Amino acid sequence: GGRAWIRLEQLIGSNTPVHPTCFNYFKRLNLHRTDRPHFFVTPDRKHSFHHLIMLPKLTKGIQELLDPLKGVTTDKRDMEIIQVIKNKLDLNEDNEERYSGDRNERGEMHGNGILYYENGAEYKGQFVANMKHGKGVLYYATGDRYEGDFVADQRCGVGKYFYTNRALFVGNYKDNKRDGKGLYFPPGRPNDPIEIFCIMGEVTEKSLQNIPASEQ
Repeated sequence: GGRAWIRLEQLIGSNTPVHPTCFNYFKRLNLHRTDRPHFFVTPDRKHSFHHLIMLPKLTKGIQELLDPLKGVTTDKRDMEIIQVIKNKLDLNEDNEERYSGDRNERGEMHGNGILYYENGAEYKGQFVANMKHGKGVLYYATGDRYEGDFVADQRCGVGKYFYTNRALFVGNYKDNKRDGKGLYFPPGRPNDPIEIFCIMGEVTEKSLQNIPASEQ
Protein backbone atom coordinates (compact mmCIF):
# COMPACT_ATOMS: atom_id res chain seq x y z
CA GLY A 1 0.00 0.00 0.00
CA GLY A 2 1.36 3.34 1.09
CA ARG A 3 -0.19 6.77 0.81
CA ALA A 4 -0.13 8.02 -2.76
CA TRP A 5 0.91 11.58 -1.89
CA ILE A 6 3.84 10.35 0.22
CA ARG A 7 4.92 8.06 -2.61
CA LEU A 8 4.78 11.00 -5.02
CA GLU A 9 6.96 13.12 -2.72
CA GLN A 10 9.47 10.27 -2.44
CA LEU A 11 9.56 9.82 -6.20
CA ILE A 12 10.09 13.53 -6.85
CA GLY A 13 12.65 13.98 -4.09
CA SER A 14 14.72 10.94 -4.94
CA ASN A 15 14.64 10.77 -8.71
CA THR A 16 14.39 14.24 -10.25
CA PRO A 17 17.78 15.20 -11.77
CA VAL A 18 19.53 18.53 -11.33
CA HIS A 19 17.50 21.34 -12.86
CA PRO A 20 19.24 22.98 -15.85
CA THR A 21 19.20 26.39 -14.17
CA CYS A 22 21.24 24.96 -11.27
CA PHE A 23 23.53 22.77 -13.31
CA ASN A 24 26.26 25.37 -13.88
CA TYR A 25 26.80 25.49 -10.11
CA PHE A 26 26.90 21.71 -9.68
CA LYS A 27 29.16 21.34 -12.72
CA ARG A 28 31.86 23.12 -10.76
CA LEU A 29 31.73 20.18 -8.33
CA ASN A 30 32.36 17.75 -11.21
CA LEU A 31 28.81 16.42 -11.09
CA HIS A 32 26.90 14.91 -13.99
CA ARG A 33 23.55 16.20 -15.26
CA THR A 34 21.81 13.07 -13.94
CA ASP A 35 23.42 13.04 -10.49
CA ARG A 36 21.08 13.72 -7.58
CA PRO A 37 22.73 15.86 -4.88
CA HIS A 38 21.18 15.71 -1.40
CA PHE A 39 21.79 17.29 1.98
CA PHE A 40 20.47 15.39 4.99
CA VAL A 41 19.03 17.21 8.01
CA THR A 42 17.17 16.09 11.11
CA PRO A 43 13.42 16.83 11.34
CA ASP A 44 14.04 19.69 13.80
CA ARG A 45 16.66 21.12 11.38
CA LYS A 46 19.13 21.51 14.24
CA HIS A 47 21.62 19.03 12.85
CA SER A 48 22.76 18.34 9.33
CA PHE A 49 25.40 16.42 7.41
CA HIS A 50 27.34 19.18 5.70
CA HIS A 51 28.85 16.97 3.01
CA LEU A 52 27.00 16.78 -0.26
CA ILE A 53 25.67 13.25 -0.70
CA MET A 54 25.37 11.93 -4.24
CA LEU A 55 22.60 9.40 -4.74
CA PRO A 56 22.68 7.11 -7.80
CA LYS A 57 19.93 6.76 -10.36
CA LEU A 58 17.00 4.63 -9.29
CA THR A 59 16.49 1.26 -10.89
CA LYS A 60 13.25 0.37 -12.60
CA GLY A 61 12.31 -1.87 -9.67
CA ILE A 62 12.62 0.93 -7.12
CA GLN A 63 10.69 3.32 -9.34
CA GLU A 64 7.87 0.78 -9.52
CA LEU A 65 8.02 0.36 -5.74
CA LEU A 66 7.52 4.12 -5.30
CA ASP A 67 4.82 4.41 -7.97
CA PRO A 68 2.25 6.81 -6.44
CA LEU A 69 -0.48 5.38 -8.64
CA LYS A 70 -0.21 2.16 -6.64
CA GLY A 71 -0.75 4.01 -3.38
CA VAL A 72 -3.99 4.94 -1.63
CA THR A 73 -5.82 8.24 -1.11
CA THR A 74 -8.81 9.30 0.95
CA ASP A 75 -10.26 11.13 -2.05
CA LYS A 76 -10.34 9.41 -5.44
CA ARG A 77 -10.07 12.78 -7.15
CA ASP A 78 -6.56 13.11 -5.71
CA MET A 79 -5.39 10.26 -7.90
CA GLU A 80 -6.25 12.24 -11.02
CA ILE A 81 -4.09 15.12 -9.79
CA ILE A 82 -1.26 12.75 -8.89
CA GLN A 83 -1.43 11.24 -12.37
CA VAL A 84 -1.05 14.69 -13.96
CA ILE A 85 1.92 15.58 -11.74
CA LYS A 86 3.67 12.26 -12.37
CA ASN A 87 3.28 12.68 -16.13
CA LYS A 88 5.05 16.05 -15.94
CA LEU A 89 8.03 14.81 -13.93
CA ASP A 90 11.47 14.87 -15.54
CA LEU A 91 12.27 11.44 -14.19
CA ASN A 92 15.81 10.15 -14.35
CA GLU A 93 14.90 6.87 -16.00
CA ASP A 94 17.18 4.37 -17.69
CA ASN A 95 15.08 1.23 -17.79
CA GLU A 96 16.87 -0.45 -20.67
CA GLU A 97 20.28 -0.37 -22.26
CA ARG A 98 20.44 1.98 -25.23
CA TYR A 99 23.08 3.65 -27.35
CA SER A 100 23.30 6.97 -29.13
CA GLY A 101 26.24 7.71 -31.39
CA ASP A 102 28.45 6.60 -34.26
CA ARG A 103 28.38 3.11 -35.76
CA ASN A 104 30.49 1.26 -38.33
CA GLU A 105 29.30 -0.52 -41.48
CA ARG A 106 28.43 -3.60 -39.39
CA GLY A 107 26.17 -1.58 -37.13
CA GLU A 108 28.51 -1.84 -34.15
CA MET A 109 29.11 0.99 -31.70
CA HIS A 110 32.18 2.61 -33.23
CA GLY A 111 33.44 6.16 -32.86
CA ASN A 112 31.98 8.61 -30.36
CA GLY A 113 28.79 7.89 -28.49
CA ILE A 114 26.86 7.46 -25.24
CA LEU A 115 25.86 4.10 -23.83
CA TYR A 116 23.10 4.04 -21.20
CA TYR A 117 23.06 0.89 -19.05
CA GLU A 118 19.95 -0.67 -17.58
CA ASN A 119 21.23 -0.24 -14.01
CA GLY A 120 21.57 3.54 -14.46
CA ALA A 121 25.27 3.66 -15.33
CA GLU A 122 26.35 5.68 -18.35
CA TYR A 123 29.44 5.76 -20.56
CA LYS A 124 30.28 8.72 -22.77
CA GLY A 125 33.30 8.50 -25.02
CA GLN A 126 35.02 6.50 -27.73
CA PHE A 127 34.06 3.02 -28.97
CA VAL A 128 35.73 0.42 -31.19
CA ALA A 129 33.72 -2.59 -32.38
CA ASN A 130 31.12 -2.42 -29.60
CA MET A 131 33.74 -1.92 -26.88
CA LYS A 132 34.72 1.08 -24.80
CA HIS A 133 38.09 1.93 -26.29
CA GLY A 134 39.97 5.23 -26.16
CA LYS A 135 39.07 8.24 -24.04
CA GLY A 136 35.85 8.27 -22.09
CA VAL A 137 33.90 8.92 -18.91
CA LEU A 138 32.04 6.15 -17.08
CA TYR A 139 29.34 7.26 -14.62
CA TYR A 140 28.52 4.41 -12.25
CA ALA A 141 25.04 3.86 -10.83
CA THR A 142 26.48 4.37 -7.33
CA GLY A 143 27.51 7.95 -8.16
CA ASP A 144 31.23 7.20 -8.63
CA ARG A 145 32.87 8.34 -11.86
CA TYR A 146 35.93 7.31 -13.89
CA GLU A 147 37.54 9.57 -16.49
CA GLY A 148 40.40 8.36 -18.62
CA ASP A 149 41.67 5.64 -20.91
CA PHE A 150 39.85 2.45 -21.90
CA VAL A 151 41.18 -0.56 -23.79
CA ALA A 152 38.86 -3.37 -24.93
CA ASP A 153 36.08 -2.42 -22.48
CA GLN A 154 38.52 -2.16 -19.54
CA ARG A 155 39.95 0.78 -17.65
CA CYS A 156 43.53 0.74 -18.89
CA GLY A 157 46.03 3.59 -19.02
CA VAL A 158 45.86 6.86 -17.13
CA GLY A 159 42.65 7.80 -15.37
CA LYS A 160 40.90 9.63 -12.57
CA TYR A 161 38.39 7.97 -10.24
CA PHE A 162 35.98 10.26 -8.40
CA TYR A 163 34.31 8.74 -5.33
CA THR A 164 30.90 9.81 -4.06
CA ASN A 165 32.50 10.99 -0.80
CA ARG A 166 34.51 13.50 -2.91
CA ALA A 167 37.78 11.59 -2.64
CA LEU A 168 39.84 11.26 -5.81
CA PHE A 169 42.39 8.81 -7.20
CA VAL A 170 44.67 9.77 -10.10
CA GLY A 171 46.97 7.20 -11.59
CA ASN A 172 47.51 4.19 -13.83
CA TYR A 173 45.08 1.39 -14.56
CA LYS A 174 45.50 -2.09 -15.99
CA ASP A 175 42.81 -4.73 -16.60
CA ASN A 176 40.18 -2.50 -14.99
CA LYS A 177 42.15 -2.05 -11.75
CA ARG A 178 44.52 0.52 -10.26
CA ASP A 179 48.07 -0.53 -11.03
CA GLY A 180 51.36 1.16 -10.23
CA LYS A 181 51.92 4.64 -8.82
CA GLY A 182 49.08 7.00 -8.12
CA LEU A 183 47.86 9.88 -6.01
CA TYR A 184 44.95 9.60 -3.58
CA PHE A 185 43.20 12.80 -2.50
CA PRO A 186 41.16 12.23 0.69
CA PRO A 187 37.71 13.86 0.98
CA GLY A 188 37.98 17.59 1.57
CA ARG A 189 41.74 17.66 0.89
CA PRO A 190 42.12 18.57 -2.82
CA ASN A 191 45.60 20.02 -2.26
CA ASP A 192 46.97 17.32 0.03
CA PRO A 193 47.45 14.09 -1.98
CA ILE A 194 48.88 10.82 -0.66
CA GLU A 195 51.27 8.96 -2.94
CA ILE A 196 50.37 5.27 -3.12
CA PHE A 197 51.41 2.19 -5.04
CA CYS A 198 48.89 -0.41 -6.20
CA ILE A 199 49.25 -3.94 -7.49
CA MET A 200 46.18 -5.21 -9.35
CA GLY A 201 43.98 -2.69 -7.59
CA GLU A 202 45.21 -3.25 -4.04
CA VAL A 203 47.10 -0.59 -2.08
CA THR A 204 50.39 -2.10 -0.92
CA GLU A 205 51.05 0.17 2.06
CA LYS A 206 49.37 -1.38 5.11
CA SER A 207 49.32 1.99 6.85
CA LEU A 208 46.90 3.43 4.29
CA GLN A 209 43.83 1.46 5.37
CA ASN A 210 41.56 4.49 4.99
CA ILE A 211 42.01 4.37 1.22
CA PRO A 212 39.32 2.37 -0.58
CA ALA A 213 40.71 -1.12 -1.16
CA SER A 214 39.11 -1.52 -4.55
CA GLU A 215 36.80 0.10 -7.04
CA GLN A 216 33.87 -1.06 -9.14
